Amino acid sequence: MRRIDLRNLLPGMFIAAVLLTAACAGRSGQPKLHQMGESVQLNNLIYTVQEVEWVTELATHSGSKVPRGRFAVIRVNVNNTSGQTISVPLLALESEGGDSFPELTQIDGSSDWLGLLRMLDPGESIQGNIVFDVSPGTYRLRLGSGGDPATETSALVQIPLELPKSNPKPELPTLPSQQ
Repeated sequence: MRRIDLRNLLPGMFIAAVLLTAACAGRSGQPKLHQMGESVQLNNLIYTVQEVEWVTELATHSGSKVPRGRFAVIRVNVNNTSGQTISVPLLALESEGGDSFPELTQIDGSSDWLGLLRMLDPGESIQGNIVFDVSPGTYRLRLGSGGDPATETSALVQIPLELPKSNPKPELPTLPSQQ
């Protein structure tokens, strides 16, 4: 019977372990974190998260809509770089604690709302707002590639808390007393 010398196998096992670790590192763990304003490509969709506005009410056809927390109105641009029509998925905000908040699906009266059905033809781009009802805080917007759930890829965009500065009431000058 022939004996196998483990010393001869160790270099090959080490190289295989390194290659396997490198291959798995790209698939596991958190998706890459991007900043607002950066272009983020996920398969054939390119997202650019342009700005966030934190508001206390939205004007709708049926009157004002008031949030439980605040409305995070996020302006997004999405471009289809493929040669086929692609559906842009609904997105979600994630808190630092790991909670996930889906975008609101009933925003009537906003001309800049991206809407629910977001089909992009080849080479087409859309730009508009998505809205979340969340407590003020720092979040990450999870972007999706819009593909088959088995091959779906995602990325995160940091959404900072930038509340509008309130304008304090100016003090009126006091008039000198008349004598």
